[in-house]
Amino acid sequence: MKKRKIQVVVVLFIAAVTLLSSSFGRQVDIEERVLCHAMGVDYENGEYNVSLQVFKTQSMGSDTPLDVSQSNIQTVNCKGRSIRDAIEGCQYQLGREIFFWPSSNNML
Repeated sequence: MKKRKIQVVVVLFIAAVTLLSSSFGRQVDIEERVLCHAMGVDYENGEYNVSLQVFKTQSMGSDTPLDVSQSNIQTVNCKGRSIRDAIEGCQYQLGREIFFWPSSNNML
């Protein structure tokens, strides 16, 4: 009987730790993100060249409306030894974390 109680306590402890740790992950505010619309990857001369099209967010949420006569897409190009290095370079250049929308990223 005592062994059973210990097992129940251990299972409850593991479940509590799992639930608590999953909700306290790294959270990024929406103002610190930029949405990736399209991504292209080229490999030449031993380097990856990543081109990203992201939505401009400078005037979103402000008092002035967006100017629909102008493009709201920004293109960023970065190089790196790996694709991840190039993407990190793009994030550094943009000053925001890139959010890759999972339902729209298709490889052709």
